[in-house]
Amino acid sequence: MLAFLRTLSEHEIPSRALDAFASLLDEWRPLAQGDKAFRWVTDETPERAKYLINALYLAGTLIEREVTAGQAHFRPAAADEFHVVIVQDVLRALEQESRADAQFVYQMRNIWDIARRD
Repeated sequence: MLAFLRTLSEHEIPSRALDAFASLLDEWRPLAQGDKAFRWVTDETPERAKYLINALYLAGTLIEREVTAGQAHFRPAAADEFHVVIVQDVLRALEQESRADAQFVYQMRNIWDIARRD
């Protein structure tokens, strides 16, 4: 999917967001290939976390558009589970940062089904 997203214009999704996703995937891939559950911890500013979550939401809407058009397939179930967990965990952490961050989380939960899953 990342390769597909890189074919889109900078206006649709910023390349710096895609570069950040690629870096995270490179970090997570070896962890995910292990047999044991893992705990991933990072220290990001709330601004960067919001930027990446918003870009992930945007990427998802672009991918859904392509799936609907028959040009792409949704991610596998295991990736979907990880996606949901990471989104919810980041939003829970952001919610505790400040009132402005909590408002951002509230807005994301209002528009993004994955952010609402429990």
